[in-house]
Amino acid sequence: MARTDAPVKTFKQALETELIIGATNEGGSSYAPSAQTNVVAELKPTAARPTIAAARVNLPNRLIVDQIKTTQAGQNVTVRIRVSDTRGFRIVGILVKALPTSLLIGSTAERATDRTGWATFTFRATGSGRTFVYASARKKGERAQSGVSSSNLFPLRIR
Repeated sequence: MARTDAPVKTFKQALETELIIGATNEGGSSYAPSAQTNVVAELKPTAARPTIAAARVNLPNRLIVDQIKTTQAGQNVTVRIRVSDTRGFRIVGILVKALPTSLLIGSTAERATDRTGWATFTFRATGSGRTFVYASARKKGERAQSGVSSSNLFPLRIR
């Protein structure tokens, strides 16, 4: 029956891995080292690959609701919210909810981020001045404020 006696190293402990594999039977025991692996590179965004799917974000990585953009045409206010992760990827397919605190009305139903990591909401202005939008992001199947989820409060100026 084969067994391994060497401790398995985690990514944080070593960038290269070598295992010692051992086997024991009635003829005795024998051990042999595996070939050393190449350096394991951490997954990072590149110009050619700035986004990843929501399913690829797992702890210890977290979501970040990192940017909001607004445009206003009369009473119509479009709010775009971008979601990234702690590695810098923009995330596709994350569920985003936008809750305005005042001066804006409209649907706050969750929307999934598009292929560029943005979710778009449309509200109607009921006045002008300063207000806030509370934005939260979560993976499908996870509860808000758990797992990799995140939230942020953004100030807005309504004309």
